[in-house]
Amino acid sequence: MADELDHEEPVGKHITYWPAFLIVFFGLLSLYFLQYGGLTIIRPIIDFSWAIGAINVLLYIWLRVISGLSAKTQCQFAVGLIVVQCLALICFRLDGFDGTGRFIAKWRWSPTPEQQLEQYGSEPVRSSTISLGAATPFDSPAFRGANRDGAFQFPNSVNFSTCSFKEIWRRPVGRGWSSYAAVGNYCFTQEQIGDSEAVSCYRISTSELIWQQKRNVRFDEITSGSGPRATPAFADGKVVCFGATGWLQCLDAMNGKLIWEKCFCSNPKDGVLFGFSGSPLIINELIYLTVGAPNESLVAIELNTGRVAWSMDQRKAGYSSPHPFQHEVGISILVFDAVGLHAYDAINGQHQWSFDWGDNSDEQVNVCQPVVIDSNRILISSGYGRGSAMLQIEKSADRWRAVPIWKSKRLRSKFSSIVIKDGYAFGLDEGILTCIELTSGRRVWKSGRYGHGQLLLSGNVIFVQAEKGELVLVEASPERFRELRRVEALSDRTWNYPVLVREHLLIRNDREAVCFQVGQ
Repeated sequence: MADELDHEEPVGKHITYWPAFLIVFFGLLSLYFLQYGGLTIIRPIIDFSWAIGAINVLLYIWLRVISGLSAKTQCQFAVGLIVVQCLALICFRLDGFDGTGRFIAKWRWSPTPEQQLEQYGSEPVRSSTISLGAATPFDSPAFRGANRDGAFQFPNSVNFSTCSFKEIWRRPVGRGWSSYAAVGNYCFTQEQIGDSEAVSCYRISTSELIWQQKRNVRFDEITSGSGPRATPAFADGKVVCFGATGWLQCLDAMNGKLIWEKCFCSNPKDGVLFGFSGSPLIINELIYLTVGAPNESLVAIELNTGRVAWSMDQRKAGYSSPHPFQHEVGISILVFDAVGLHAYDAINGQHQWSFDWGDNSDEQVNVCQPVVIDSNRILISSGYGRGSAMLQIEKSADRWRAVPIWKSKRLRSKFSSIVIKDGYAFGLDEGILTCIELTSGRRVWKSGRYGHGQLLLSGNVIFVQAEKGELVLVEASPERFRELRRVEALSDRTWNYPVLVREHLLIRNDREAVCFQVGQ
């Protein structure tokens, strides 16, 4: 009888459950808003961890001080709480983070991207040499198209809102955030295949692997994921690619054979936090590369030999790519790095001007490509609350300077770049599509939550590659926001730029690629 009494709740003591219900209810509500509620927070995973810790502490205080439960029941409750949280950890795995820093969870038993690629099976590499001509206006030989501005020409007159998007193939690909350089019926990309960083050539019409050049290196970073980030560039029958660990390679586009290679980072600790991301720019037999090592903020390399022609400055690299700027007296190379925008003479590398635009986050992340409006205006934009600025580039005698025409927080482009149409800029303002007026920075409209995806422009249509994988077509008009249609493309985090090449639309992320034939 005495043993039975030891197992009962204390006689005469009131048992109080309602505080526990309130703690659980508001705790789960806070976790929901932190993860899914669209709150703009700087360190979501840290805030989420603090919230879970606070819930556990409050439940412990309730259990020990307020509940009135017996010691045995308290122990049982505590064990149950631990078991539930352990089961959650067992059932789910971390699959990276989205553009806001919120974690992405997958069922533990669902295949990883590496397992999906392995299940696809080893693929024979074609030994035949392909034939490639010069790039046409309907090709995409470099990052964000022939002019690196995200604007693509389509060979036929087509109404994108009603035409067909026929899926002609879908396949697993290696990890990484590289886009495609595409010429004719062939496309080039970078991907992580196991412990090797690979440059791959695929036939667009069939998806068959034509050739693949591998180097035994691997970049891993928990926030942004594994694999190469930069997009290859095609010129004069060569493919130039820059890996996430600092290897620059020049390959024969016909068969993938290595012509030359050069490492710009012998010590991985010297690399940038999220991996080298600047896509090579090729102009007149010179490759321009943003490295960020000592004396290598901008490097010019000879395309045919791999010899460094010149290198300038010592600033830390950002995550945008070198960009051409045609003005009255020649061509400059724009570098949007960790601390601001800088211009260099394309021939001799002489520094021309700088505009401070840094310290916008702990990591100093500038990703959005500078937008050349005309021969003396450039638009820049950053996330993390920084905003946008329109710069007027002036030259008097031998002195250059960049003067801000306006600054605004109406467009904060974090991961994606901006497209321009008829005097208006369209970009993702912390994940929401926004249209601003170029002359004043005034916001015209803001609508459509697409996350930190990417944009391309063709005619009067903006192709919005949503971060969660869906493709959305939006009218490129300042008059109103209007979605034209949606195309189910991918279903996971997608930061890679889509590419229109002739009648094909190529889309990929860090695990899957799909090709649509766009027609009447």
